[in-house]
Amino acid sequence: MAMKEAISALNDLVKRGVIKEYAIGGGTAALAYLEPVLTFDVDVFVVFGDPDRIDILAPIYSVLTREYDATYNTEHPETIMVCGVAFQFLEAQDGLLLEACRNAKSIDYEGVTVRVFPAEYLMAICLATGRPKDRQRLGMFIAERAYDESRLIPILKTYSLETKWNEWKV
Repeated sequence: MAMKEAISALNDLVKRGVIKEYAIGGGTAALAYLEPVLTFDVDVFVVFGDPDRIDILAPIYSVLTREYDATYNTEHPETIMVCGVAFQFLEAQDGLLLEACRNAKSIDYEGVTVRVFPAEYLMAICLATGRPKDRQRLGMFIAERAYDESRLIPILKTYSLETKWNEWKV
């Protein structure tokens, strides 16, 4: 129930115009395509209506603390607890993250719509970052065939990730 309420809070931020759009990325988004793996927080990639603001997170935190009893997470200051769920808000400024956000899939989570990065964008991000957990997740996508290669290849070409992909396919 907590996740459903937290997702409703994200959708409310869009309705209020606090953010232009959002999409869930990282390990939480991968849950839409793969077997569950442990993840600490929900990565929320945000497109802001006014990207020139210095305090871009302040309006988000203001609404969430006032309307949803959100609290700052003192153990992990990069996150805010919304309905018991740790959210990390990240700006989808340009490039791959912005394109992933704009091409997000709307899925149903217990009767609430949530936007998540498509599998192919998650894979491209995994290739781009190359962290151990991302390499593991990429391997899961490949092993489970949880992607469409005809959608993946153009993304990889756009962001010069073909060489990394070819190394993975060996």
